[in-house]
Amino acid sequence: MFADGGTAWMARESVDLQDVMELDGLETPKWKALAAQLKENLSNIIIMSEAELQTLIEVPVEDLSREVSESHDKVRVLQDTLQRVLDRREEERQSKQLLQLYLQAITRDEGSGMSSIAAVNTDEVDAGQQSRTPLLAVSIIKTLKEKKLPHLSLSNSELEAVTNEDSNTLAVALNWKTQKAVELQNSCLQELQNRSQQAQCLNSLATLSKKTKYQP
Repeated sequence: MFADGGTAWMARESVDLQDVMELDGLETPKWKALAAQLKENLSNIIIMSEAELQTLIEVPVEDLSREVSESHDKVRVLQDTLQRVLDRREEERQSKQLLQLYLQAITRDEGSGMSSIAAVNTDEVDAGQQSRTPLLAVSIIKTLKEKKLPHLSLSNSELEAVTNEDSNTLAVALNWKTQKAVELQNSCLQELQNRSQQAQCLNSLATLSKKTKYQP
């Protein structure tokens, strides 16, 4: 049965994006490790990356049903929920992109001279920072470079890694201006806070539901 309540999700790290991973000394398919997280607490959906959600969606219903000890019908509902979470993140991404385009359009002609000067200044990264090596995994760097609003694609542990990285080092790794790297870190921090609130709400509702269910 799916577990409800608790805040253990805050301490759990999302699994590595590998097809096979090691748990308790044994190699196991990645989707089984993800399924175990859901079986422990459904709110773990919120902390998963888009790639992890997609992995669970693609698991055959029969296999996932057996792994989480639920009926086929409940697993179909679960996979539909996972797809809606993915869709919500994509909708949020598109909405923010439209807002960014709008803001760029209305500010394009304002202070063009000052903007040019600022661009030159922010492009200059201290040469001493060039020698620093980013601690982020290659997969995270790739997501940050290739995805629009990448904070929506990352798992909680990946978001934390980005926010904890030095801003100048992150800028060098991504070949970005330092200010853009800082803005990305702020977005990652905000996404972490949003997910925390969502998970707490889910856990509160689950606890209330259980109390109501067992009232005489």
